[in-house]
Amino acid sequence: MVLKLFIETSNLDFQLALHDGDGFLYRSDQLGQDQPRDLTALLEDGLNQTGKIASEIIEIIVDIGPGGLTSTRSGIAFANGLAFALNIKMVEANGLELMMLQSGASPQSHVISARRAHDGNYFMGFYHQAERCELVLGKPEEMIAELGWQDQKLTWIGPSPKSWGDGVADYNMEFVDLMSPGLEAFETLIGLDDFNSRDRTSAAGPINELIR
Repeated sequence: MVLKLFIETSNLDFQLALHDGDGFLYRSDQLGQDQPRDLTALLEDGLNQTGKIASEIIEIIVDIGPGGLTSTRSGIAFANGLAFALNIKMVEANGLELMMLQSGASPQSHVISARRAHDGNYFMGFYHQAERCELVLGKPEEMIAELGWQDQKLTWIGPSPKSWGDGVADYNMEFVDLMSPGLEAFETLIGLDDFNSRDRTSAAGPINELIR
């Protein structure tokens, strides 16, 4: 059996799941108030509930952000340590792509997946036909203009910029109020045609520190 581990900590609510390639065997977001508060406890709970052992995990898919840097680092550190201990590889999952997949936005759309950064800046992933065009940190209106997307029908996923006010009328834009990805996004990710050809790594790092 193929056993994959999903880890999402770019938001404060840590999430972990075990997936066999066909469906979820365990997902922590369904535990409610009984959910353990740390990843080690979540993994132990998942293995106990499914009757699996850690050595059966063949791959880890971990959200590397952008998002809360401290929480994201926690998930990455856990994934790195587990991958080393089990001698398996990881796939780095971009949190903005996961949000796009979670939203169910049309593959043909011009999609901007965004998370707040600082000083009015946003981490933004620009996607068209589900392909990434740009991954940046900056002011939304400046990047929309730079890419020439101001006249496109846009889907904005994430918190809307307060600075826009009524200025959003300048865009033909649909809003999807989504703060972070859910575990369904990981399931969609591993079903993509290009997933098996994506880079596998022995040590992941937060993407926040790479986007400038």
